[in-house]
Amino acid sequence: MRKPLVVLKRLCIERLRCLRQVELTLAPTVNIFVGPNAAGKTSVLEAIYLLSRGKSFRTRHTTELIQSGEQVCRCVAQASASGGAVHRLGIELTRAGRRVRVDGRTVRSARELTRFLRVQVVDPESHRLVSGGPGNRRGLLDWGGFHVEPKFPAQWVEYGRALTQRNALLRVGAPDREVAPWEHALALAGERLTAQRAKWISELTRLVAEELEYVMPECVLRLEFRRGWPEGRTLEEALAAARTGDRRVGYTRVGPHRADVVLTTGLGPAARMLSQGQQKLLVLALVIAQFRLVSERTGGGGVLLVDDLAAELDRHHWEIAMARLRALGVQLVVTALDEAVAMMPGNEEAQLFHVEQGVVRDTGRRASHVVAPQG
Repeated sequence: MRKPLVVLKRLCIERLRCLRQVELTLAPTVNIFVGPNAAGKTSVLEAIYLLSRGKSFRTRHTTELIQSGEQVCRCVAQASASGGAVHRLGIELTRAGRRVRVDGRTVRSARELTRFLRVQVVDPESHRLVSGGPGNRRGLLDWGGFHVEPKFPAQWVEYGRALTQRNALLRVGAPDREVAPWEHALALAGERLTAQRAKWISELTRLVAEELEYVMPECVLRLEFRRGWPEGRTLEEALAAARTGDRRVGYTRVGPHRADVVLTTGLGPAARMLSQGQQKLLVLALVIAQFRLVSERTGGGGVLLVDDLAAELDRHHWEIAMARLRALGVQLVVTALDEAVAMMPGNEEAQLFHVEQGVVRDTGRRASHVVAPQG
C-alpha cells in the first residue's frame, strides 16, 4: 500500500489553550518553535496532533483544550501530498463534543484524519513508553499497523466491538450459549491482530537496534512480544477457559487488549536500568524505527513532533538525535527554550518561529541567520 508523502503547509489555530488566533506557513523539512515555558509552544504541537488523531497527547479531556471562557476551539490545516493533491483538514471542539471535516465534508470518525496525516510525538512524558503501563506500548505498536496494513483498522474495530459485547454479557451473568458466539468473533479478530503485531515487532527489532547504535550505542535492547493470553492455546480456547473467572470480575482478562512489548537491556528491565534521559533516547530510537519501517512499507512520510527534548539531553546527544531525525526525511516540528537548538549543525535551513504569551511569530528567518551570542 503506497501512500504519497504528506506535509502540513498551512496551520490555523483558534482559541486553543493560550493560542487566541494563529496562522502559520510551515516548512516541509524542519520547523523550530522557540520561547519560554508556558508561552504556547507545546499547544502548537497539540493542535497538529489533534488534526491527526482527534485527541490530545497531553490530556484525555479534550474540553481542556478550549480556551478559558470560550465555548469552541478550531484547528484547520492544509496538507500537501507529493503527487500534488492538497487536502483541507479541520476539527472543531465544543463543550458538548467535536466535529471533524476532511476536504469540506463532515466525517464520523477521527480515523479519517489519520488516513491523511501521519503524526507521532516525542514529549517530556514519552519516557512512560518505557516505564509506564502496556497500553502505551500497544499504542505505538498499533500505530504502525494502522498505517501499513489496509485491513488493520477494520479488524481493530471488529475486535473492540466483540470485546464490548462479551464484557456486557459477562456483567449481566449471561449463560454460556450467549457468550460463546461473541468469543468466536473476538478470537477471529484477535488472532489476526496478533499475527500482524508479531510480524511488525519482528521487523521493527532490526531497525531499533540500528537506531540505538547512533543515539545510545551502549544499550543492547531486547523486544519481547507478549500476545495477551497463554502460549499453547488458541485465543478461543483461552477465552473459554477464562470465562468463569471473567464472569466473576465482569470483564475479559485475556486477549490482544492485554498484550505488551517487554523492553529489556543486557542488565535487566529497561524501566529500572535506564535513567529518564536514557529512556527518552530509547523512545526516540523506537519512534524513528517506526517511521522508517512505515516509510519502507508505504513510501510515505509524515510529521514528527518533538517537544523540548533538548532539556533532557546534553548537547552531544541532542545533536546526534537531531541528525537522526533529519535523516528520516519527514516534516519535523520542534520546540525549544532558546535558539541554541537552531544554531546546531545541520539545522541551518530550519524555519524559525518565536512564541511568547500565546502569540506565534514567524521570524522570516532560516536558522542559519541566527546570530550566536557573544562572550
